[in-house]
Amino acid sequence: MNCKAVQSNLSAYLDRELGHDEFYEVRAHLVACSECQMEEQDLRCLKSLLSEMPSPEPSVDFESRLIGSLRQPAARKVSRLPFQLWAAAVFACLALLSAFFTLKLKYGAQVAVASAKPAPSFAAEVRQDQVYEADASDPYFGAPMLTTAEYGR
Repeated sequence: MNCKAVQSNLSAYLDRELGHDEFYEVRAHLVACSECQMEEQDLRCLKSLLSEMPSPEPSVDFESRLIGSLRQPAARKVSRLPFQLWAAAVFACLALLSAFFTLKLKYGAQVAVASAKPAPSFAAEVRQDQVYEADASDPYFGAPMLTTAEYGR
């Protein structure tokens, strides 16, 4: 067990809430690690101080307020997002739309939400010497085609 795991389980270790294996793993780590031993002593001291403190007494009308609140139907709270969060979300949407339409106007039909070309299908084997047929404007014009075996399929 490493220090981080031990320190996160230290309280449960001191309260004897760990399972058998975890308990002995933490104990074995504490024997070897002086940093975790100091952490254990600090936590043990804190728990001791807290146990010596008196418990707070409830107010005189606590019981009647508790029973009264249990008898009343729970008011349904509607969670509303703060105005600033809504404003930020609207601003972000407007900024994205503005960027999209700016690019659309600048580059014309080249900007599209979804590709107009279907994804290539690798269902059939293609010979390696076969050439991709396209016009010269295509960036892959004249490039050799790959077989499905080269794609690991």
